[in-house]
Amino acid sequence: MIAPQKVVLPWASGLALALMALTSTSVVAENLWTLESSIQRMLQLAPETRVADASISMHEARLAEAEVWPNPSVELRVDEKLGLDDGSGGLDVTQLVLSQPLPL
Repeated sequence: MIAPQKVVLPWASGLALALMALTSTSVVAENLWTLESSIQRMLQLAPETRVADASISMHEARLAEAEVWPNPSVELRVDEKLGLDDGSGGLDVTQLVLSQPLPL
């Protein structure tokens, strides 16, 4: 019995390559990534981004709080100066100090 021989046709291999190229480009066109689809996919797969966003918001709030000026302070000095002259007693405010620290 005579063994069948393989006949290679040059145009057949070129046709097969062309068909493979056409099918692969249609698959690539279906999976085309845009910026919006990439972001949506990242948010679906990586929920820790929400945790990171919350952490960023918390640190921004702390930074805004740190930039707020501290409360002013008031100091009063009271003496019995009025009561010494006539012996009637009483208090006199001799010194009033308002201070406000300035963040630089």
